[in-house]
Amino acid sequence: MGYIVEAEETGDSMELEDEDWRYLLHQANSYSQNPEVGRLEGQYATHPPEVISDSASQDLAETLSRLVPDLPAESKSVLDPPPVPGAAASTLHLQNYFGGERKAIVEEFIRLCEQGALRVRRTP
Repeated sequence: MGYIVEAEETGDSMELEDEDWRYLLHQANSYSQNPEVGRLEGQYATHPPEVISDSASQDLAETLSRLVPDLPAESKSVLDPPPVPGAAASTLHLQNYFGGERKAIVEEFIRLCEQGALRVRRTP
């Protein structure tokens, strides 16, 4: 399952897998300088609204545009192994998820966000 995200004004749309959607919002939260964008991750990651307002879409576009230069040339693992065997946790690097060909997902989502309000619905 996933989501269809559509620009209300133009009808342009894209499909996102659940993971793509969650990771995009998480990255927006990580790169945001606007506290409103940070709240979007918690609100929208598992229960997106039917419509994301024009202002929220513009904020997402601006924030994710700062992410693009940091994306690796190739897709890599998002998890680094623990630094010491038996250590508690791995480090998560979501930029790696959007490296290589997946960079196009971020760029397409930014393009949709720049068009204004977005309609979001679950895929069947």
